Amino acid sequence: MAYSEKRGDGRISYQGKPHGTLILRAPGSRMEVRRILDISNTGIRIETEGPIVARSKVALEYTDGPMKIEVFGSVAHVSEKTQKAGPDSEPRVVGYVAGVMLMNPMTLIAMIQAGNDRSAAHP
Repeated sequence: MAYSEKRGDGRISYQGKPHGTLILRAPGSRMEVRRILDISNTGIRIETEGPIVARSKVALEYTDGPMKIEVFGSVAHVSEKTQKAGPDSEPRVVGYVAGVMLMNPMTLIAMIQAGNDRSAAHP
């Protein structure tokens, strides 16, 4: 069973990018989150361009216009996302998937949902 499958609570599959900007801050790095894969009452699974160290303390910053929120957590697991250029080629790393346990994920969920709802109402 993969680490990402060990969460016992329900997950909201997201498969997208939030309307605002979501930044992952880790010791010595700051990078934009490419995609949110899913989110739950205990954490979030995201895709990033750069590597993240498992068990490190992190912060997620969500900014949408004048609104900004910061949620803290720790990285539960990280895996490489690979892709083959062709059927006979070796897979290459194209990103990273990380599971982050958050201290207050519901605040982040509410902010992202509000930004996406506002965006849908005013295309």
